[in-house]
Amino acid sequence: MRKFLSLLLVEDDESLRETLVRFFSSQGFQVHQAGSGTEAVAIARKEKISFSIMDINLPGLSGIEAFKFITAEVGRIPCIFMSGDATQEIMEKALSVGGFTFLSKPIQMHLMRYSVERLLSKYFPDA
Repeated sequence: MRKFLSLLLVEDDESLRETLVRFFSSQGFQVHQAGSGTEAVAIARKEKISFSIMDINLPGLSGIEAFKFITAEVGRIPCIFMSGDATQEIMEKALSVGGFTFLSKPIQMHLMRYSVERLLSKYFPDA
């Protein structure tokens, strides 16, 4: 069933983005990748996205701004936010706009896997 789920992965650090793309592709997800918030919005307009994993600090539009645009234009897509700047204020902002959860960088893959599994069980229980 996962092969029918499409992930929008938004990360400006190319090395981390490539690592996450490889991981999620190997897990059976169709992965659309973006290096900026503007690129993420453009992809969300064209593709059917099941959920997203989005960095907050991005060139151009921030992850939170991109999430708001996507929500306004195509509807709410469950989102896991992540940032290396994990202040209480940023975490609260990410959750207040509708983020599913927040992960601090550097990313610990076991926490990423756990967060995605929680998101899937809530939004896609048959996946």
